[in-house]
Amino acid sequence: MKQAGAFRIDVAESGDSARVTAIRGEGEVTAGGQTYEVHAGERAEFNGADNVDYIIAKAPGPDGLDRWAAERDLKEDNAISGKYVSRDTPGYSDLDDYGDWRDEPQYGHVWYPREVEPDWAPYSSGYWNWVGPWGWTWVDYSPWGFAPFHYGRWNHFAGGWGWCPGPIYGPPIYGPAFVGFLGGGFGFGGGFGYGGGIGWFPLGFGEPFFPWFGCRHEFIERINERNTFIRNRNVFNTNIRNVNFVNARNVNAVTVTNRNTFMKWPGHQPRSRAAHAGRPQGRASDQLGRDQADAAQLARLGKHQIACSHAAGCGSKPHRDRAHGTGARCIPVACTHGQ
Repeated sequence: MKQAGAFRIDVAESGDSARVTAIRGEGEVTAGGQTYEVHAGERAEFNGADNVDYIIAKAPGPDGLDRWAAERDLKEDNAISGKYVSRDTPGYSDLDDYGDWRDEPQYGHVWYPREVEPDWAPYSSGYWNWVGPWGWTWVDYSPWGFAPFHYGRWNHFAGGWGWCPGPIYGPPIYGPAFVGFLGGGFGFGGGFGYGGGIGWFPLGFGEPFFPWFGCRHEFIERINERNTFIRNRNVFNTNIRNVNFVNARNVNAVTVTNRNTFMKWPGHQPRSRAAHAGRPQGRASDQLGRDQADAAQLARLGKHQIACSHAAGCGSKPHRDRAHGTGARCIPVACTHGQ
């Protein structure tokens, strides 16, 4: 690329021919040991591998793919969400179609999803999937459900749950899920739960995230500072058991399931979400759970329950595979039942 612009490259399935169209800007193409310049408004066509034949001519008018790409780029350029979320955040432009921004005192600009049930809570409509190197990763079913569940924090306001993005300056840092866990046993991958129940809740605004995947202390500070506003940096040196998480005892924020359902994911659709009275008595735990809690206890803790039945079918719902901004934001999904 000699000059920034927009280019389209079409390659034949056989791999022995290609077309390069310079919609804007200028570029160079190297083929067969030779270099060819392509200027704005031109299309260069190359055929052959060793003895290359080439033709450079005026580019044809835009077709359906060109128009679709132009509309997508224009939508991203004009996205209201781009004023409040770093444009390097995958999925930010989806937010305009599914929610609205409000200015909340002490919190800044907050995004509210439009079409959610009255008793909906973050991280309650989706499933957990093991994705390296992060380990257990949340996959949400919502068409807008990438950025709000892998960046920022959620907070409950008078108008319902709202997503609070992190600072707009600096590159965003992805997280598998910004949640705290209740119940289970030490080590998510090695016998997590010991037959008991597992519950989780969204971390609130300004609350620290302690990764369950291996990383340095410096990274723990960075992933928190890029996704929320940490008022007291000493929290990173605090035992997690001493942190009072605002949603850990909120019955409307906790989602629960049993160990068998959890360990048989990825790929199961929530089957029921029944309301239960009571308040959570467990503590958020490090390494995804040191404190013990049985399934019956956790069932009383959370309003949202996730269950599955292999006999009824897996109901697997893969996350959208869509190239967006910095790359594809697809998380691979595979059912493990019967394996």
